[in-house]
Amino acid sequence: MKPLGTGTFPEAQRGLPVQAISELLRFNQPAQADSGLEKLLPHKKKSFSVQGRLSEDNLRRLERDLRVSLSSLSNVLWSLEFTNSALEKLKKDSTDQDAFLPAISSCKHALSFLSTVVDRTATSFATSLLMRRDSYIVQMDPLVKEEQVVALRSASFTDPKLFGGVSQNILPDLEKARKESKSQESVDALASLAKKNVSHSTKPSSSSSNQKSFKKKTPSKKSAPANAGQGQVASSQVTSEGGNIKRTFRPSKGKKVSKK
Repeated sequence: MKPLGTGTFPEAQRGLPVQAISELLRFNQPAQADSGLEKLLPHKKKSFSVQGRLSEDNLRRLERDLRVSLSSLSNVLWSLEFTNSALEKLKKDSTDQDAFLPAISSCKHALSFLSTVVDRTATSFATSLLMRRDSYIVQMDPLVKEEQVVALRSASFTDPKLFGGVSQNILPDLEKARKESKSQESVDALASLAKKNVSHSTKPSSSSSNQKSFKKKTPSKKSAPANAGQGQVASSQVTSEGGNIKRTFRPSKGKKVSKK
C-alpha cells in the first residue's frame, strides 16, 4: 500500500453489520448543516469557512483517549472470541446442544459489531497520530527531502516516540544539505556583488555625461584664418605715398572698403 501524503488520512475498511443498517438510522452519518444557517452570518459574508483549531494539547488528548479505547476494545474482543470458542467446545461435549445456541449466537453478533468498532477506533487513532506528525512536518526545514518526509509520516504507530526514531536518521543528511546550501548562498552573494561592481565601473560618470551634453548643445564656431589678426592690425590706417590723397582701410566682414 502506498504511503499517504501530508494532509491525507486513512479510511475505515469495515462497515456496520447488516443488523444495524436502517434508512431511519441517521446517527451513523455526519451531521448536516441546518437549512438557512447562512442567514446567521454577518453582513457581506455569504458562506461559512470552517477552520479547526487543534493545539498540541488537544491532539495529544484525542490520541490518548483513542489509545485507551483501542486497548480496551482489543481486550473485549479477545474475551468474546475466547468465550465463543469455549461455548462451541462445550456444545460438542453436551447432550443438550440446543441450550448453547442462544449464547453462541449472541457472542457471534457481539464479535461482528465489536470488529467494526475496533476498526473505526484504530482508524481514528491513526488519523490523530498523523495529524500530530503533520503539525511538525509542515514546520520542518524545506531541505528535508520528500522521501524523508514520507519516512517520518509512515513511521511505526506502536513506537513510544512520535516519529519512531526516524528523525535521528535524517539529521546527518540534513546537516550536509544545510552546509551545501550555505556554501551555495555565499557563492551566489559573491557573484552578485561582482556583477554589481562591473556594472558600476562601466557606467559613465555624471560629470562626463554633463560635459558631453553641454558640448552637444553649444554651437560650433568656424575657425578664423591664421593671418586674420595680422591683417586687422596692419590695415587700421595706411597712408599712400607720393600723393595728397589719404586712403584709410578699416577691417570689414566680407564687405568692400569704401574710398574717399
